Amino acid sequence: WSLSSGEGTKTVYVQYRDAAGNVSQNYSDQISLDTAAPTASLSLDGGAAWTTVRDVTAGLTASDGGSGVTEMRFSNDGGSTWSAWSAHSSSSTWTLDDADGARTVTAQVRDAAGNMSSLVTDQIGLDRGAPSGTVTVAAGAAWTTGLSVSLGLASSDSLSGVAVQSYSNDGVTFGAWTAAASSASWDLAPGDGAKTVYVRFRDAAGNVSTTAFDTIGLDGTAPTLTLTLAAGAAWTAVADVDALLAASDPTSGVTDMRWSDDGQSWSSWTAFAASRTYTLPGSDGAKTVYAQVRDAAGNVSAAATDSVGLDRAAPTASLLLDAGAAWTTTLTVDAGVSGSDALSGVTDMRLSNDGGATWSAWTAYAATSSWDLAGADGTKTVTVAVRDAAGNVSSAAADQISLDRAAPTVGGAIDADAAWTTHVDAALAVTSADSLSGVTEMSFSNDGVTWSSWLPANTASAWTLAAGDGVKTVSARVRDAAGNVSSAATDGIGLDGTAP
Repeated sequence: WSLSSGEGTKTVYVQYRDAAGNVSQNYSDQISLDTAAPTASLSLDGGAAWTTVRDVTAGLTASDGGSGVTEMRFSNDGGSTWSAWSAHSSSSTWTLDDADGARTVTAQVRDAAGNMSSLVTDQIGLDRGAPSGTVTVAAGAAWTTGLSVSLGLASSDSLSGVAVQSYSNDGVTFGAWTAAASSASWDLAPGDGAKTVYVRFRDAAGNVSTTAFDTIGLDGTAPTLTLTLAAGAAWTAVADVDALLAASDPTSGVTDMRWSDDGQSWSSWTAFAASRTYTLPGSDGAKTVYAQVRDAAGNVSAAATDSVGLDRAAPTASLLLDAGAAWTTTLTVDAGVSGSDALSGVTDMRLSNDGGATWSAWTAYAATSSWDLAGADGTKTVTVAVRDAAGNVSSAAADQISLDRAAPTVGGAIDADAAWTTHVDAALAVTSADSLSGVTEMSFSNDGVTWSSWLPANTASAWTLAAGDGVKTVSARVRDAAGNVSSAATDGIGLDGTAP
């Protein structure tokens, strides 16, 4: 029976007639006529370009103006092989073929009348491989002085490509995902010491790489420094002095040093050494030297300074023994030393009895001091040298003095050794001798206690005897040029001034 044309519900009527000609009432039945295939569209994972798993969400939207969509089926090979028909659902799970790469899924729906839709497809990339990447902090530098560092980033992914990357200072808490780039700026965690930067990369499919990392030292603290010239001496006699550096840096360590004579113009950086020889510039006078050190991170210390006086000129000296006396009667004499130095000043002196072959120890400079002559009586030469605060030693200066420790001898007679005289005015005859400095003076006494003043030495002298008749004794003594006094010599004479 051919239904009437047009889609929709169709009613077919039938009557029956028996052999006697009786006709039955109308009997009918209905059926819907649906000759139009349904339509459909397929979207995998909501239209995503990539997936990291084989099981994807198949969004199958279908419509049918007649009997309605009732079933669906899927294929991974373009329709050569199909899944079994199953009840239609707008969202279901479908398993892709087990091979990474571009995957095409084909779907078809069927309505209640059995009309099948045209084949519909959608494509998605299957990428189950994680990307890989590296990070380099501050171009591979071992140290940095600031929190902000540059990151060099390199990553790769064979399928969906690296899309975003994320950073962390502890490998646990990562920042937000940001667009993949070959470089980035990043702030290290505060506080000096070793710092590690961690990076993860994620591809377009959502696969996350293993964590890449790189380490750098953070040292934001400048080293400390002290400078000592010439072992701390106030003066030096040479321009080349020892310069000692005491430097400290607890983190990256001191690596370089530089020098300056004025704190403005600096030498080139050279490898750090705790000591070196430094040549002071220019003429004699006060010198200040500046030094700086740098640590491995590049921090530069404050300038350290030390000063020293440069005095390369020797002092001058002169010597005067016993204030210039020609003779002395004692081994110990006064050494009058005169030293002069224009810069560092005279600080020490030493004396010698043998022309400088053998010296006394250096002693503090004094304008006057005691010195012991050496050897037997005779002419003595004493040599002196002075030293200034810089250590310069003067040329030797000398002075002479004669040592005479032997007293002269004396003798004499009154009135030509007469036994008696009638007058108190007597004539004294004096004899004396001295082997070194010579007799220079003489003195007389009538009682051996009270003496006349010293008189120029002479072989004859007038002398007044003590008053009153009787025996008179006159004492005489002489003194040599060195000051030695002889023992007293005596002679007696009778005084008788009364006529018989």
